[in-house]
Amino acid sequence: MEEDMKKIIFVSISFVAIFIFTQVNALACSCPTVGTMYPTTGNVSDYLIEEQVRNAKVVFSGEVVGINKIPKTRMLLVKIEVKESWKEILPKEITITTELGGCGYHFQVGSEYLIFANGSDNENLSTGECLRNKLLYKATEELQILGEGSQPQKSKSKIFKNNSL
Repeated sequence: MEEDMKKIIFVSISFVAIFIFTQVNALACSCPTVGTMYPTTGNVSDYLIEEQVRNAKVVFSGEVVGINKIPKTRMLLVKIEVKESWKEILPKEITITTELGGCGYHFQVGSEYLIFANGSDNENLSTGECLRNKLLYKATEELQILGEGSQPQKSKSKIFKNNSL
């Protein structure tokens, strides 16, 4: 009888574990393949970085100074102090959005990042896990390819006047 109970508990725990792990995989982000046509010469990594730059609306580095959840959504507002930009000249501070969990990028206040973002204009930018975002100190290869960037404008973005960051 005791042996049967151990088997039932073991099978139950195994079932729960399998259920949990299959659910985690179902929630994982599935990113589209970038760079399906690799160059026949040159460095493939350089090519992929250059392709990410071409596909992004803006590419910049900056320090995260605030993160707030947008009420009644699964989105976060991330306020960033721009240090340098390589695509578009940006204001000194901007706000971008990212999804909470799922395919969102997991920023931390006080950390500096290299950020690739998209949007219809520079005041409605978003980013996520599928872009080439990285902690700035880990982005040496990308920074080498990007070269020298532009300093931000002196003004702050208009978007800050209407949010709580």
